[in-house]
Amino acid sequence: MMTALVAAALALPAAPALAHSELLESTPAAGDTLTAAPQQVQLVFGENVQEQGGAIVVEAADGARVDQAKTFATDANVATVQLAKNSPAGKYTVSFRVVSADGHIVTDNFSYQVTRTSTAAPAPSAAATTSAAAAGSDSSPAAGTNDADTESGASVVWVLGLGAIGVVLVAAVIAVVVRGRRERSD
Repeated sequence: MMTALVAAALALPAAPALAHSELLESTPAAGDTLTAAPQQVQLVFGENVQEQGGAIVVEAADGARVDQAKTFATDANVATVQLAKNSPAGKYTVSFRVVSADGHIVTDNFSYQVTRTSTAAPAPSAAATTSAAAAGSDSSPAAGTNDADTESGASVVWVLGLGAIGVVLVAAVIAVVVRGRRERSD
């Protein structure tokens, strides 16, 4: 009986992962070195994102913002912000906060480098994009949130998994007790 319960528990499908949107690629990409300042920053996510509650902040090494006010926009799973023209050479940090379609907040940041000052040039092609794995994992200081929101899905999966194991163990104990009582009564 106990073997049957364990086999049945193992045959049950695993609970689906509670995935949240994640950054799939960016233009410019994390770590890129550009010869001209881009006109915009574009972020592509694994699911649709909402404009409300979102922001992309781009700062120069001295802390000066180069993103243009009120230009943050979303279109399905893409978020963009326009940048100031003639941004100087240097390191830039992109910090973002988006609200995914399932309501979870996603924050992160990454950097890119501009090697010389020039008029705004088109952003690199899609071939120059990167996966989120290359992006930094620090939470965005400009976002005002912490990474706990993005990690809540993993916590839920662990709780559900441990709860399922607990149910199987309780069922196994009950089966052993019932079987023991039947054998004593015979």
